[in-house]
Amino acid sequence: MSQGFMNLKRDVEDFVIRFDAYIETTSTELQQQAVELQQVIEQIKIAIQSLDEQIVDAAIALLATAAAAETIVGLIGLAVAGTVLLVLIGERVAKTIELSDRQGELAEVNKKQEGLAKIKTEFDGLRPDIYLICDKLVLFAEIWSSVRNQSVQFQKSLQGGIDATTNMRFKKELELARKLCTPLVDGLEKYATQLVNRPSRSA
Repeated sequence: MSQGFMNLKRDVEDFVIRFDAYIETTSTELQQQAVELQQVIEQIKIAIQSLDEQIVDAAIALLATAAAAETIVGLIGLAVAGTVLLVLIGERVAKTIELSDRQGELAEVNKKQEGLAKIKTEFDGLRPDIYLICDKLVLFAEIWSSVRNQSVQFQKSLQGGIDATTNMRFKKELELARKLCTPLVDGLEKYATQLVNRPSRSA
């Protein structure tokens, strides 16, 4: 049982290490995603700006060819200018949709970063309690070991049968054990009561 307390302490400490590593790795990944998405968004904005300029030029060209639409060449020019304008508008719409999608992805990444930061902050607030628990687990292991050793010693003394009740050394050891264990029992009861009555962090 004593080793069980130590194993639990080790498991808690391992969890803290793994949790910290997870937070750091995930945070780095999210930051990288945010940077990459921001770069893509900027490139899309530049492309949209370029398309806007091309659309203006194409609209001017369309108006210019409309004036010369009296001839067959003018009609062909008008059709070409109109087609170019429609293609550019289509590309502009596609880029706008892509921009919206990437901005949505960036918002989601930012939301995850905020959530991760909140979890880390809350976990950091628990660290003193975690360290205290680990310290107490060591103490429990030591107490358990001591109590177990005493009980083994008492068991050996009791194997002597009725002689154990008249053995002064056994009586003194038993009296000492009671004196030592009574504060231990009281302390553990108080500790258990404090744990049960402890206000929750969410309150």
